[in-house]
Amino acid sequence: MADTSVDAKRGARCLGEIDMSELIPVRFSHLLGFAGIGSIIRSERYLYTIKDTRTWPVTYPIPYLERVRCALELSQQLHEPPKGIDGDPQTLLPGMRFPSWMRCSNKNCELMHWRPWNQPHDPKTGPCCTACGHPLDQYPWVVIDNFGRMDDVPWHWLLHRGSNCRHDWQKQTIKLHENNTGKRWTLECTVKGCSKGGSGKVDQDDNINQNAGLNVVRHQPWLNEKDAVLQVPEDVVPEVRIADVSSPGLYAVPMCSALVIPPESRIERGSVTDLLYRSGPDKVALKNARNAKSRELFFRNIKDKFGCLLSEVKKAWEEIDQPDGFPLYGETFSPGQMQEDEFRAILTTFPDQREDEDLVTFSRTSQWKHLADRIGGERELACIGVIQELIDVKRLREIRVFKGFTRLGGPTPPVPPNIVGQEAWLPAIELFGEGVFLVLSEKALGQWEQQPSVIKIAAELQERFEAAGLDDQVRTNGGMQQPPNGRITPRFILLHTLSHMLIRQFETSAGYPASSLKERIYCGSNMAGLLIYVAVPDVAGSLGGLSELAKPERFLAVLSETFRKAEWCSLDPVCSEHEGQGPHQLNRSACHGCALIPEPACVLGNEILDRTFVKGDHSKGIASPLEFAL
Repeated sequence: MADTSVDAKRGARCLGEIDMSELIPVRFSHLLGFAGIGSIIRSERYLYTIKDTRTWPVTYPIPYLERVRCALELSQQLHEPPKGIDGDPQTLLPGMRFPSWMRCSNKNCELMHWRPWNQPHDPKTGPCCTACGHPLDQYPWVVIDNFGRMDDVPWHWLLHRGSNCRHDWQKQTIKLHENNTGKRWTLECTVKGCSKGGSGKVDQDDNINQNAGLNVVRHQPWLNEKDAVLQVPEDVVPEVRIADVSSPGLYAVPMCSALVIPPESRIERGSVTDLLYRSGPDKVALKNARNAKSRELFFRNIKDKFGCLLSEVKKAWEEIDQPDGFPLYGETFSPGQMQEDEFRAILTTFPDQREDEDLVTFSRTSQWKHLADRIGGERELACIGVIQELIDVKRLREIRVFKGFTRLGGPTPPVPPNIVGQEAWLPAIELFGEGVFLVLSEKALGQWEQQPSVIKIAAELQERFEAAGLDDQVRTNGGMQQPPNGRITPRFILLHTLSHMLIRQFETSAGYPASSLKERIYCGSNMAGLLIYVAVPDVAGSLGGLSELAKPERFLAVLSETFRKAEWCSLDPVCSEHEGQGPHQLNRSACHGCALIPEPACVLGNEILDRTFVKGDHSKGIASPLEFAL
């Protein structure tokens, strides 16, 4: 599979149990998200699932990611998925047709067929019903559990459990009829003399593990029952459900990403040092050279290979061969300290930075503070005072990692990419972009977060967060935990809500769809930062429109309008009076009319939001942070 922006002909060849193939282009960003391993994707005719990384073509590690791996607490190497080339099976990712059941499209028949594509059929029309000749449609329902397993729905077993009617996979004996909602089915057996009586009902809302004693037989559709996979603990009863392939609970991928920061972001790509460092055989040859004469010969061969000066090769090797040399120069990193490291890196501007570095920033703070000398409006002055730092992030590089997937909000850790665990590498992609970084005034924020009302609300949300078991999930994810260490604070609620409202305003001001923007929240005892950015697979990055909004005059207009719009929602007063809404009741005053954004843009699935923290509400004893900035 490949990013279609690279080559529209590049994609994945999904292979089933017979000699057939179909290329399905999938973007890299989708492959590490909703269209990843174990998900279900659509082609023009069939549904497919993508097999695990043990079946993937081998690719090379992405270089210069030691700090990223340390920050995300990963021991595995990070490999970019292969860029699929039509006609080259060594570059394509394997999949299989799934679900295996197809149903007759004739409403008077609705006979179920098991993998009818294995039987002879017209490739133009596809498989047809053996009883009436009508076309067959793949039936889009599967059985899943909260340990990440997925298999075909055993319709025959659900109807016949407790009877002596045996299923013959070569014969079509089950008819399936839906009710108007599509969530309850009537099953009918066509076998004469069936002791079950010929019909029965199945309800999609049932937990069929408890009600019917059903277990998911295969861990994943492409595996056999006896394959060695991560097992469910014996003392745990899984939650098993029948789910539509478009169900939100079918597949979820925990967010895992990091920014590349100095020293690795400052590496000059294409330099002799870079070329030599990434040339494994040449490094080994120089390292194992028997004597100076032999090493000199290797230097000359490398010079000819790279088309550079002999002195450049020797200087590059001297830089690489030092224990504290290229690329980290002796720097060490603490596992899990990603927020603090990224926060400091974005605030640090190097005077000699190059435009092609992976993190290029420019401080607008001095210009921002001088705006107060020529701005007279009270709201504008408060907006200037509430921002301590304003940084124009002209270029950034984000690494997104696929650590695994879950189903039905299952327990962590997620199912790993190779299903069995202990993998040597993880799929990852590089994204390039730009953004706006801001830090709230520590003085104003320190006073604002001492208000008893905001402390009480944060404590109530923390109780709900823990009751849903989300605090444990956050702590086991590693890397950039949101909220930090699983603790909801007034500071975090304010930062998260303000971030969402800025994204909505950026959509208006810069023309970027909100779904293409992302947020990174830097929250701690000495941190209160927001990075709103866009990142794309193209190494050239984006077009610069978002970075332009960091210019003080433009950003002041955006921020002032954001606070103004926070004062009223189209669903007020109902929205402002909410004390709990959303999947886990973790949102208060936040709805689609004011603070919710497309889920791909949010680090927390649109939870832990309260617009009142931004606008203030004196009837609830809450002042806006702007009131502490004047």
